[in-house]
Amino acid sequence: PGALFYEGRVYHADRPDRILAFDPVSGRELWRAALRASVGPEQGVDLNTGLGAGAGLIYAGTRQGRVIALDPSNGAVRWEAQLTSEVAAPPVAAGRLVVARSNDGRIYGLDADSGAVRWAQASVVPPLSLRGAGRPLIDQGQVYAGLANGRLIAIAADGGDVVWEAAIGIAEGRSEFERLVDVDADLAVAGNLVYAAAYQARLAAVSTVSGRIQWSRDMSVHQPVLLDGDLLFVSTDQAEVMAVNRETGAVLWRQAELTGRRITAPVSFADAIVVADGQGYLHWLSPEDGSFVGRVRVSEESILATPVVGDGVLYVVDAAGALQALRRVEGGA
Repeated sequence: PGALFYEGRVYHADRPDRILAFDPVSGRELWRAALRASVGPEQGVDLNTGLGAGAGLIYAGTRQGRVIALDPSNGAVRWEAQLTSEVAAPPVAAGRLVVARSNDGRIYGLDADSGAVRWAQASVVPPLSLRGAGRPLIDQGQVYAGLANGRLIAIAADGGDVVWEAAIGIAEGRSEFERLVDVDADLAVAGNLVYAAAYQARLAAVSTVSGRIQWSRDMSVHQPVLLDGDLLFVSTDQAEVMAVNRETGAVLWRQAELTGRRITAPVSFADAIVVADGQGYLHWLSPEDGSFVGRVRVSEESILATPVVGDGVLYVVDAAGALQALRRVEGGA
């Protein structure tokens, strides 16, 4: 899992049972929280998702199905909630609602003060699906989540009722692998459109009101969609970086020279689009035409987690768990 920037601090799980907090300027460690099993010590604690934040707390999910809420000032555990199976994505929060998802297809609305379950929605999980899930998105009183069956769902945040569903990916082919159409990419929203991408399927803009698809483009994506101004940036499963007009779906450019490098999702940083790769490099691309404007190797380990940007600093976690902070230098990356 990558780093989390929240309310002026950086958080990072450097091992499966520990979370650290850092000062974003100096890198000084502010606190560390060693997490323990609340029941059944033999179960242990295995943090398996990135960290989430909101409603004044930070959140972690475990393979044992627990959502753990911590005080960001000192790492004290404020509450825990037990889900029906492994937590599949970083929990998110808005207002007094925390939304978490479990690996058996359930989406939970939890009370931000206590962790009590306010509502839950279940979906059918196909026999074969990608591991994990995209984090839910909360906006304007609705919760959006991509499902393993290729559908995008909108849920009323207050009561948990399904508002609409839209088919982003349609399972086709003879084998279970060919029929994989998970909507695993983190979503993006702007105005009355929510943007979703599915593995072996398409990128689509969907009306937040009706669930009607406004436009779609065939591509296979399972990593977060980046919305930056009037453009969407995506990293495809063929390791292409693409820029798409968010209103029309027109592809403005594609950068195909990173094939085979296992690139991360793109982030916007220092007037460029940045992706990391499996060889420890960061690549800077021009948002206008996708040309390379910089490249630096920051680790001998793979970088599999999408970098995080906060207050003009880029935070990178490599496969060994090392956290680095990079700031733009005038005249260079």
